[in-house]
Amino acid sequence: MSVCLALLVATACYGQNSLANQTVKWDDYVFKFQRTGQMAQVFDSGGKVVGSILMMNGDLQILPLPGTDEDKLKKSFADWKAFYARSHSGESATTPAAANSSTAGSPDAVPCPTTYGVTYFDGSTWKTMMLAVQLPKEKSTSLSTGFKDLGKNPLNPRAGETVIYRYKDPAAPVTLGKSPAFCVTIAANFNPSQILIGTVDVKKDHREIEQAVSSRDSWLPPKRVQPLDVKRVSDTVVVITPKSPLPPGQYILGGPPMVGIYDFGVE
Repeated sequence: MSVCLALLVATACYGQNSLANQTVKWDDYVFKFQRTGQMAQVFDSGGKVVGSILMMNGDLQILPLPGTDEDKLKKSFADWKAFYARSHSGESATTPAAANSSTAGSPDAVPCPTTYGVTYFDGSTWKTMMLAVQLPKEKSTSLSTGFKDLGKNPLNPRAGETVIYRYKDPAAPVTLGKSPAFCVTIAANFNPSQILIGTVDVKKDHREIEQAVSSRDSWLPPKRVQPLDVKRVSDTVVVITPKSPLPPGQYILGGPPMVGIYDFGVE
């Protein structure tokens, strides 16, 4: 009786019910969970069994098979566990009912779409995002930017010049929680570190970002960029999540020119 109760509590606390019969693709591995969600076989990219996942002492543990790259597998599994835990961090899971409800908050347990574009996780499935509606750009000047430009190059003919990128409406059509997850399809040779999330300024009838012409090392000003976890789940799909909860506000996500610009708000 006590063993069964301990197992029930461990399952509820970690939320393995949401992993029942799930296939999770992560890095170069595939985790195929059994119906209990407490055991899985691990396959490499070639379909070879390279290990097992078992529930031990209330936590999932990886058991690599001899002859496999043990360090690589353990690191990949640890990264997945951290991602899984973060996606459940706002949920209460101290009862069986709470464990069942965790199914609605498991982006790692639902395969990313392979269609082109960006999708966001709404709690149960991935939903397509629409490209941000961009308004005509405007040119401007900034005194503080000018001083910075001249400090770097006194002969800079474009010192102080800026470009204002504008987006339709004062709020994005999609509002998400503070820890959103995104699936982004990319070309196999695209560097996913170019995908960024950044804040935008809200005006009366639009949103905008002002950027210096002479210092565009990135498509977003560095002060606006939010720290991200970028996880490649296949050659052409990455999962994007903020490293910490996003403050309320308006944001854009993208990686021009290969990945378009998408907008969302955080409540």
